Amino acid sequence: MSNLKGVIRGMKNMGYEPIEIKVREATSNDAWGAKTTLMAEIARATNDHKEYNKLFAMLWKRLKDDANVLHVQKAMILIEYLLRNGSDRFIRDVKDRIETIERKKRYTARSSKLDDVERATQVRRKAAALIALISDEKRLMRERQTADRIKGVKNSAVSSDNYSGSGYSGRTYNGQIHGPSPEAKKKKKEVEYEDEDEDEDEDED
Repeated sequence: MSNLKGVIRGMKNMGYEPIEIKVREATSNDAWGAKTTLMAEIARATNDHKEYNKLFAMLWKRLKDDANVLHVQKAMILIEYLLRNGSDRFIRDVKDRIETIERKKRYTARSSKLDDVERATQVRRKAAALIALISDEKRLMRERQTADRIKGVKNSAVSSDNYSGSGYSGRTYNGQIHGPSPEAKKKKKEVEYEDEDEDEDEDED
């Protein structure tokens, strides 16, 4: 079943640019959150003017897909990550469209499934949290600085341990910034990490 699903998704992705496919993958209906490595790639792409417009348009399309609660929820989780790790331009563009996020504070699921109803509640909470973050310049700056420190430690751990796919680099981002692996913590005890609030995700394209 999963193989068939992969084939169908591959067909749907035909015609999209690579960065659009990454955004679609990060905001898919799969029963797990997007990998931190994938979200980090998208964050780096916010600094590329050739990729940025397609990236942002696809992300906002997912955010406005109210019929699919997982698209909405995962889009908000990605927005939160990019506010902390993406470009200044991304922050400006989100602020210019803040009313879209504001409306999600009243979001209700189209489905009566218990999972969707619970996720709709999480969407409303996440919308309120995003509005608070976007509206507080000093807090947003602090959280971006924290994210930069975490990236610095992660890069240091990768270069010194020469590892891949373990610890921080392969973790799933579920609405919070995760700290590094235990190995990286031992190497960088002087750095403290601040966890953010958490969300979950789920199932289909």
